[in-house]
Amino acid sequence: MLSNYLIKKVSKNSPDYKSDTVRTRLGYFAGVIGIIANLFLIKVTVDLFTGSISIMADAFNNLSDAASSIITIV
Repeated sequence: MLSNYLIKKVSKNSPDYKSDTVRTRLGYFAGVIGIIANLFLIKVTVDLFTGSISIMADAFNNLSDAASSIITIV
């Protein structure tokens, strides 16, 4: 599964999830994913209220940028 692969990649294949270094790296990764998802949802919500096509396009552009960053990690 992609999520398991990303966790292994971010934690550098370290099975020790009690390690402070591994937990910090996974925390940063989860935080970045959360910020990207929230930014996308906020922009889509604003678009639904305003009807602006440019805001919707920017939301999907941000989402595709995030996906390309994840692919780069992989």
